[in-house]
Amino acid sequence: MIWIVVAAGAQGMAPISVPYQAQPAFIAYTSCVGEHLKNDGHGESGNVSTLQHANSDALAACRDIRARELARGVAAVGDTGTPVAPPFRTRREAQAAVGRAFDRFDADYEIK
Repeated sequence: MIWIVVAAGAQGMAPISVPYQAQPAFIAYTSCVGEHLKNDGHGESGNVSTLQHANSDALAACRDIRARELARGVAAVGDTGTPVAPPFRTRREAQAAVGRAFDRFDADYEIK
């Protein structure tokens, strides 16, 4: 997730923290949004209103994938066959972090 960390740093935002077990699910969702925006063609617009609309459309188009991948990410972190890695201390804390990561991506992706 180097591109998220770099983008966050460039905009003065904190990077999104995703437990390692949930990273494939997070990447699948963010890739869906990115691909939809890329294929939309309006993502390159210099017009803020057009870009806002394109970003909203991309998030809406991937809503089903978001639900599926969020559930997959939470389940992966809940798998007792893998260790809980720092900075998370418990599975419950790591599972909450997965939800926050998806929510944070959506919030950061919207242009306000």
